[in-house]
This record gives sequence, structure tokens and C-alpha cells, in this order.
Amino acid sequence: MVMNAPASDLLASRYRILYPLGQGMEAIVFLAEDTKLCGRLRAVKLYKQGIESRYIQERDILVGLQHPFVPSIADTIDPSEGAPSGGVVMEYVQGTSVLEHFRARGKTLNESLVLDWGIQLCAILDYLHNSLPQPVIHRDLKPGNVLLDERGRLHLIDFGSARWYKVDGLLDTVRLGTTGFAAPEQYEHEQSDARTDLYGLGGFMYYLLNQGRLHYFAQADDRSNHAVTARTRGIMKKLLAYERQARFQSAMEAGQAMEKARRKALSLWNLY
Repeated sequence: MVMNAPASDLLASRYRILYPLGQGMEAIVFLAEDTKLCGRLRAVKLYKQGIESRYIQERDILVGLQHPFVPSIADTIDPSEGAPSGGVVMEYVQGTSVLEHFRARGKTLNESLVLDWGIQLCAILDYLHNSLPQPVIHRDLKPGNVLLDERGRLHLIDFGSARWYKVDGLLDTVRLGTTGFAAPEQYEHEQSDARTDLYGLGGFMYYLLNQGRLHYFAQADDRSNHAVTARTRGIMKKLLAYERQARFQSAMEAGQAMEKARRKALSLWNLY
């Protein structure tokens, strides 16, 4: 396994592993040098044993994406001793996850900043949902899967749970998502769609504006931060509606509502 090999060993006769960037249940992401391109830095995601199908699906989705703020695939690694179920090599983006940034700021962020992030994510989701031959549903939008680069721009990463939306599809083949961010339909084994990602966006905003508290769709009371403007609370409530028909119906619609809310918030808050 590469994670136990000396740094001098090369993966796929090309990539020198430097150190891990993150680890999940199914894969580990490493920072690596591309020895064939003068040591250019790459993010190498290696899937663990027994889940080659997940590697294939993420690989096939990433190959079709061309957006400045989603992963750009540079190479693939076939299943081998170093990559038990295969791996994908991506352009490395210098930055930190929103989750790490949030914790470093004492779990307190400015409302207008979170709205700005929401607007950026709406633009990315609009691309995924509407600009491809077949819509891509991310299905795991959460602070740990959003990267904040050195210029303050957000990148949506980790497409390991993503799937193509099928118009005639009835249900997802695998239940995926993270508690507090996964929509009800992900637990009910229904097919996820664009509104599923919008629910995740609502969970993302709720978490950041409520000092790291998770939203549970079964909760009866409104425990959101009442220091946040009513317009923004209303946006989160709509994003987090149990029934999909009650949510925003598109990322563009949600982004337009956030633009209005941000202008209102800017008149009441100072930017960090």
C-alpha cells in the first residue's frame, strides 16, 4: 500500500506521495508530486479495497466536468497494489476546507459572508444541474467538501457520492450523504435530484450560521440563529423543506434570493 511506502517510491511510476490531505470511509487523498511534469503538485485520491465501482463512477463523472471550481481530472490510476480499487489524479488547489476555516474562526461567521458562499455554490450547482448532457447530483454538499482557496473562492470537491440524474429513474442505487446535510429522500431511498443538492446547501448554511449545530429534518422547533436576518432564515427554511416541492426549484432561483438577502445583510453587518 502506498500509504506505508517510503516517499521515494512512485505511484504508477510517476507520482511521489508527499502526505495525506484527507481520509474518508472509502478513500484517502494525498498530496503528490508529478515527476513527469517537473514536480507539479497533484491531489491523488486512492479508493480502498473492494469499491472499484465507486472509483469508476467518480472517474467517469469527473472526466465530463469542465468548470473552474470543481475538480479537474489530470490522470487516472488503474487498480493495483498501490491503489486497491483505482484512483483519480486531480489538479491541486491551494486552500483549506470551509470546515477547517469555520473552526479556526471560533465557529462564528458573518452572515453576509455565508450568503456570498451560498451564491458561489449556487453558481456551481447550476452548472452541474443544467450545463451538462446529463445533470450531475453531488449528494454530499457539506463544509468538509467545500474548499476555500487563497482568493476567497469556493471549490466543490469530493464527487465520490455523485451520480447522474436519470429522468426515468425511480431511486438511487446506494443511500449516501451525511447526517445534517443529507435530504430526506436520501434516507427514503428515492432518486435524488437538483433539489437534493439544494437541501445540502441549506444544511451547509445552517451549520455555519448556528455555530456548528446540525439541522435535522425531523425537528419541530425553529432553533436557527435569530441574530440572522429574517430573510436569510427564510431562505434556509425553504432550502431545508422536507418536501422537495416546497424548496427552491433550482440553484439559480436560490442564488437570486441570496443576492437580495446579502444586500439586506450588508446594511446590518460588517464584513470580516
